Amino acid sequence: MKLLLDTHTLLWFIEGNNLLSEKAKLLIEDLDNEIFISSISLFELIINEKIGKMRLNKPLTEIFTDIKIADICTLTISNSHLLEYQKSPFPRITEIPLTD
Repeated sequence: MKLLLDTHTLLWFIEGNNLLSEKAKLLIEDLDNEIFISSISLFELIINEKIGKMRLNKPLTEIFTDIKIADICTLTISNSHLLEYQKSPFPRITEIPLTD
């Protein structure tokens, strides 16, 4: 099975965080599965740390090493990906009341 991890799943897996479900952890650790992340996820980690939205528990170089050890493949973003994304509609964000 091929699995694409989002940023939080990657971070929770690398950090051994309990927020990652046992099922997800087993799927990621299953050697029969191919595990992927987007290079954008790594960029997101850096941005969120720089703006103070999150604090990484280890240096980014160690995270890179952990990704390599876990045999997680990092997918790059090509110009053709960006061109396809540019064609897609951008979702409109609307205000949703929190209470009735």
